[in-house]
Amino acid sequence: MSKAKNSQTLAQKIIAFFKLGEEGKIQSFFDRELKKLLKLIAGYNRKIGNFTYNYEQTCDDLKDQLEDAESSLEQAYLAVVPENVATNSEQDDFSVIYWGNITNAENKIELLNEKLTREKDDYDEAVKMMQEKIDDTQARIDVIVGK
Repeated sequence: MSKAKNSQTLAQKIIAFFKLGEEGKIQSFFDRELKKLLKLIAGYNRKIGNFTYNYEQTCDDLKDQLEDAESSLEQAYLAVVPENVATNSEQDDFSVIYWGNITNAENKIELLNEKLTREKDDYDEAVKMMQEKIDDTQARIDVIVGK
C-alpha cells in the first residue's frame, strides 16, 4: 500500500511540475490570453505611432503649402506696377485682376488652415479610439491578473 501511495504522490508531483492538472490548464489558458491581450495593446500603440507619424508628415506638408500661400498673398498685394495703372481705365481694369488675385490667395490660405484643422481633428479622433481600445483591453488584463 505504501508503494501505491508513493506512486500517487509521484504522479501528483509530475502533474504539478508539468502543470497538467486542472489548475495548470486554467493557468496556461490565462497566460496565453494575457499574452494575446498584451499583443493587442502593443498593436494599438503601433497604430498610434503610425497615426502620429502620418499626421506630422501631413501637417509639415500643409504648413509648407501655407507658408507658400502666405507669401503669394503678400506678393499679390505688392503686384502693382506702373504700366498697369497708368490711366484711369487701366486702373479700373487692373483693379479687378488685383483684387481677384488677393481673394484667390486668401481663399487658398483659408482652405489650408481648414485642412490643418481637419487633420488635427481626424488625428485626435483616431488616437482617442485607439486609446479607448487600449483602456478596454487593459481593464480586461486587470480583471484577469486581479488588480
